Amino acid sequence: MSCPEPSQQRSDFPTVEMVFGRWLSCVVSHVDDPENFFCQLSGSDNANKLEAMMSHIEKYVSCLPPGIGKLRSATLGQPVIAKYSDDQRWYRARVTGVYVPQA
Repeated sequence: MSCPEPSQQRSDFPTVEMVFGRWLSCVVSHVDDPENFFCQLSGSDNANKLEAMMSHIEKYVSCLPPGIGKLRSATLGQPVIAKYSDDQRWYRARVTGVYVPQA
């Protein structure tokens, strides 16, 4: 299996500029409160792009040697990829807190 090259590192997730009065078909994927929520554009083209990105992430992570690619330090708000324990798949994520063990 050939391993994919890492994509150009980004400082944040890509976004779509919203235009007042323009209708977009989307699926709400996360809600913090009524003013802060996340959507994914729906439609076959967007679904195909999302599946291709997820496949690239899975391939890339599967090629990493043990211990390589682990986050050594984290910054609040930092975009990362993280394994979801329910389905063992890798997803885009954002650091929302940092655990500091007590000595």
